[in-house]
Amino acid sequence: MSAFNGTNNVSYLDESIALDHEILKLKGPEPMRFEVVLQLVRSLLKRLSLFYRILEDLSEVMRLVPLAVNNRYGWPTERFKFSCFWAHLARHLRDPIVSEAYKAMAL
Repeated sequence: MSAFNGTNNVSYLDESIALDHEILKLKGPEPMRFEVVLQLVRSLLKRLSLFYRILEDLSEVMRLVPLAVNNRYGWPTERFKFSCFWAHLARHLRDPIVSEAYKAMAL
């Protein structure tokens, strides 16, 4: 994502998202997975803010955020921020998982 931030070339953002997905497919240490999920969510949100038509990105964010929230190796402050974001997003989208998202805020 840093290459995208320096150039605003969307192909770098797409490449970052693809690489993060590939990394998550590997069996790796859980603390590393937490970092990758955070980076992937941020990249997807960035792409979503640029191209509102990418609904797959929103669905992927909704799938990934609980992984970050429930990762016991993640920093409590980051996990809490993501749980608040998840609850807000779920409520906004009227997602049936909204109650689970609010429960996650009680880390």
